Amino acid sequence: MTATLALVPVLSVLAGAAITYWLNVRARNRTRIEDIYHDAIAAVAVAAASKEFIGQVGPWRGASDDEYDAFTSRMGREGNERYIKAVADARSAIARASAYAPELRRFYAETGGSEFDDALADEIIAAVRQALARRSRSRRQPAVGI
Repeated sequence: MTATLALVPVLSVLAGAAITYWLNVRARNRTRIEDIYHDAIAAVAVAAASKEFIGQVGPWRGASDDEYDAFTSRMGREGNERYIKAVADARSAIARASAYAPELRRFYAETGGSEFDDALADEIIAAVRQALARRSRSRRQPAVGI
């Protein structure tokens, strides 16, 4: 009888640890997926914002015409490079999010060109927010069988 009484606390601690571990793994997975949605929203916003970049400045004192032309040319080139990278990053983020919300896949194709206008960005962000809201709502509903 004493051996059984000694096992009860040990088994209850093990059961508590297993339940805690299971809950933490579920919460971490849920948070990771929500982070993917938030990353997609941020990447799309950055891509839309990087379309407008400083491409021209006034000449500064002491600069030759060649220096000024080279500088403004470099500004435009670097701005375009940042924009292209931001669009590529946004497409990647949309692709990752579409693994959890297949309705986002259509936006991956629509962002393939060099044009990423504000209307498209707003539409994508709204769709990702809807997917995130659906995920949050489904989380709040009690699971069947638990």
